[in-house]
Amino acid sequence: MLLYVFVAILTAAIGFMWYMGIFTRVGEKDVEDDTIPRMLYVYEFYSGSMKDMGKAFGTHYEEVGSLLTEGDLKNEGGFGIYLEKPENGYCDCVIGTLVEDEKIAEEIIENGTFRHVWVDSFDALSLSFKYRNVLTYMIAPAKAYPVLGEMADCEVNGFPLEFYYCFRGFIKFVMPLEKIPAFEQMAEELALYVKDIKDAIDNEDEIVDEEIEDVKEE
Repeated sequence: MLLYVFVAILTAAIGFMWYMGIFTRVGEKDVEDDTIPRMLYVYEFYSGSMKDMGKAFGTHYEEVGSLLTEGDLKNEGGFGIYLEKPENGYCDCVIGTLVEDEKIAEEIIENGTFRHVWVDSFDALSLSFKYRNVLTYMIAPAKAYPVLGEMADCEVNGFPLEFYYCFRGFIKFVMPLEKIPAFEQMAEELALYVKDIKDAIDNEDEIVDEEIEDVKEE
């Protein structure tokens, strides 16, 4: 009886891993020559725990959607720019919404709540994965980046991007074939944002240390 239970559990686990694409081999044959259309990139910065990123994306998406008097963002996408590989479960990145619809874009721009920039169409290498559930966010990058890294030089092409079209059922990893000034600007703004946070933390630590020293002297 226990053997049957074990076999059933093992079969279910293997089936789930197959469904998630863990066994899928990804190579250069899966990479496409792509042209990314002109879109409005609505964005903000995130610095914190990887486990809270989903919530940050969700909050951003809801807040951008709340600006619209007509229509919704279901046909639009989200995006992320990660300047460095996350370390110790923490990440500094740009998160945002991709908007192709001109009317929706105009309404977001007129509201003026979020940072935004139009980026003209550009050529890129891309690699797409089916979106199954939140685990796709962890499995897909591990398969995509090694392949794209072999085919493109980040020093030449700029920053890789992740496009999230979850309502359409896929995630796309994009490597521009040239440096895009708007993305370079986002990266510079993110670096300043992270520096400001670290400086604020250091200042708080200095104040605490000074207060401790004052108590000791008393």
